[in-house]
Amino acid sequence: GWHEENERRGGAAPSEPELCHSTLTKKEIRRIRSHFFVERSRVLKPLEDRIAQLEQNISAREQELADSTAAMQEATQARDASRIATIAQTIHACQSAIEHLFEELEQAIAAHEEQQSVFQKKHEEIERLGQP
Repeated sequence: GWHEENERRGGAAPSEPELCHSTLTKKEIRRIRSHFFVERSRVLKPLEDRIAQLEQNISAREQELADSTAAMQEATQARDASRIATIAQTIHACQSAIEHLFEELEQAIAAHEEQQSVFQKKHEEIERLGQP
């Protein structure tokens, strides 16, 4: 990337905060921007995928819970004690799983928001490079 090119010219690669517009060509600024967008996608995409997967899992478990609740009502009306016990265990397992999935979702969202904030600050710095 641009760090290696700068080192080949004999200078040390500047750290991002030390970058200033006067020392960078338009091509170098485009390269920095391109690298930024690739890095942002590399970090945020897995988090976004994880959030989407957790949301799907929660939705599936909520549907399973709704189905089990309906089955519980039927079993209760039929006074089927063994079926009631089995369904009660399923309901409890679904509720526990949903709670756990929501905890994971909260953590994933927090990690995504933290990384998003970091990248927003970096993006603002990079955009200032392109200004005269």
